[in-house]
Amino acid sequence: MIRSLFNKDTDSVVQAYLGNFPRFRGGATTVQEASFIVLDVETTGFDAWHDKIVSIAWVKVVGGELLIESAKSAIVCQPNVDLKDSSAIHGLLHEQLQQGQKPESILAELLLDLSDSIIVGHHVAFDLRMINQSMRTHYQMKLKNRWLDTAELAMKTLDAFKTSGYSNQNPPSLDEVCTYCGITIEDRHTAEGDVLATAQLLLLMLARLQQRQKGDLPLKTLPLRRASSC
Repeated sequence: MIRSLFNKDTDSVVQAYLGNFPRFRGGATTVQEASFIVLDVETTGFDAWHDKIVSIAWVKVVGGELLIESAKSAIVCQPNVDLKDSSAIHGLLHEQLQQGQKPESILAELLLDLSDSIIVGHHVAFDLRMINQSMRTHYQMKLKNRWLDTAELAMKTLDAFKTSGYSNQNPPSLDEVCTYCGITIEDRHTAEGDVLATAQLLLLMLARLQQRQKGDLPLKTLPLRRASSC
C-alpha cells in the first residue's frame, strides 16, 4: 500500500517531475539501461471524462528485474462516485472508497516514482487517459513519459498474436497473453494483480526480443509513444 506521505509540498514534487525531461534525450538507450514503471488502474467505467479511478497500482522494473519491494497500491477516495456495475469487476465498495487516499496525494507519489521512466501497461492508453484526466484536475498538466503497451508488444513478439493484416483484428487481452505465456494472474481485475502479471509479461517478452537481437536491445526497437498523447 502507499504510505500516507504528504507532509511534502506537492507543487515541489510536480516541479521536480517536470525537471526530469530536459535531460531526457541523454537517458537510457538500451532496455537494460532503462527504468520501467508498470501500472494499472481500476475505474468506474470507460469514459475518461465522466468515470473515475477507484484504485491504482504500480511496480518498478529496472535492469531486467522486477523490484517487488517497489510495488505500491492505493484505493482512491471517491465518496460521491457512482460505481454503477463496476463493483462486480474490481470488487470495491462505497465504504472502501470513502476511506481511500486523496487522488492528489496518490498522483504526487506516482510522480515521485515515475521520474523519466517508461510507463508500461496492458491496453495502457486507457489507464493513461484516466490518469491524465485526474492530473489535469489536480495539477493542470499531463504526464510526459514515454509508454509501452504490452498488448501491442505481444503482437510484435509472440507468434500467436502476430498482426494478421485484417482490419478487424483486436489486440489480445491480458488473460489471453498470460495464458499463452503460462503466467498465472493472481487477483485478476485488481490493480495489484494485473500489475504484477503485466510486469512478468513484460520481462518475458523483452527476454525473447533480447535473444533474437543477440546483444543489447535498443529502446528504439520498442513501440514507444508519449503519455501526453493520451
